[in-house]
Amino acid sequence: MESPVPRSLEECFAVLKARLSKESLEKFKNEGEEVAVSEKFWLGIWIRDVWGLWDGSQLAKYFRDMGVDHPNDMSTIIMMSFHRYLNDEDIKLEEQIKQTRKR
Repeated sequence: MESPVPRSLEECFAVLKARLSKESLEKFKNEGEEVAVSEKFWLGIWIRDVWGLWDGSQLAKYFRDMGVDHPNDMSTIIMMSFHRYLNDEDIKLEEQIKQTRKR
């Protein structure tokens, strides 16, 4: 059974922790941030498609309300934030949002 679409970054973390295997979580956590985000294109695709980022889901609205308009940017922020969360680092969400506006 498919889980409901998250409505916030925190809900994204909970779903990812529940859905990814322990081995996948450890690998994702222990890879460098850039590697974890850039080489996990399958995860970004899954996030965009299953969580309706192309279709205007509640999660897409959550990001649009923060000024993030493109689904690719949304999934990158989710993945980068999740990596930082797993490593007990500051997510720096505002900084990530500013980076998407520079592209």
